[in-house]
Amino acid sequence: MRFKIYDALSGGNELWSETWDNNTSLVTTTKGLFSVMLGTFSSFENFNFNRLPLYLEVQFDPDCDGTFEEVFSPRKILGAVPAA
Repeated sequence: MRFKIYDALSGGNELWSETWDNNTSLVTTTKGLFSVMLGTFSSFENFNFNRLPLYLEVQFDPDCDGTFEEVFSPRKILGAVPAA
């Protein structure tokens, strides 16, 4: 899976990304649900969360071939406070 943060609901600029794969750590799904800790492999140390709006895009590579054929849509807006 790959996670990206953009500055627009569609199109826009990619501001950050992180890939979870055989080289980092696989994402476990159970009945379509998954949980990851973003920032585990690509640091948020210099990321400006004060730049709003921010949108999270999730991409899925079912064949594990690096092409990420499936993109979850629409992107999820990131709020001012963390939420589960």
